[in-house]
Amino acid sequence: MARHTDLARKMVAACPGMRVARATRVLARVFNDEFRALGLQASQHGVLTFLALAGPDGTTIGALADELLLDRTTLTRNLRPLQKAGYLSVKRSPKDARVQVVTLTRKGEQTVEALFPLWQRAYDRIRQVLGARALAELNEHLDTATAAVAATLAAGD
Repeated sequence: MARHTDLARKMVAACPGMRVARATRVLARVFNDEFRALGLQASQHGVLTFLALAGPDGTTIGALADELLLDRTTLTRNLRPLQKAGYLSVKRSPKDARVQVVTLTRKGEQTVEALFPLWQRAYDRIRQVLGARALAELNEHLDTATAAVAATLAAGD
C-alpha cells in the first residue's frame, strides 16, 4: 500500500476535526432545510440567536465574535447580508466611536420568533434519529471539547 494511502487512513480513522466537519455539514443541512422557508441559513440563525441573547442594547462585534468563536473579520463579513436585509443594525458606540455595536432590529426580533418553530422541527428530527439521551450526550461532549480546545487556543494567543 502506498504511504500516502496509509497516512490518509490513519487521519480518517482518528481525526476529530474531520468528524466534526462532517457532522456539522449533515446537521446544518437539517436546519438549513427548515430555515430555507425564511431565506436563512443555520450560520445566520446562530448570529441572530446570540444577538437576541445580547438584549436590547446589543453587543460589540468583538464580544459577539468571541461568543460565536469567530474571528472579527469573518463575523463582519457574515453580518453584512443580515444588516442589508434589515435583521440587525451596526452602529458606532455612543461611549467609544472606535467600537461598533450590533443590535437586532424589530425585523430581526420577529425573525428569531419565526425561526423557533422551524428550529424545533429540525431539532425534533435530529432527536428522533439519535434519541434524546444520545443527543444530550452529544451536546455535552461538544460543549466540553469546544471549551477545552478554545481555552488552549486562547492561552496561546
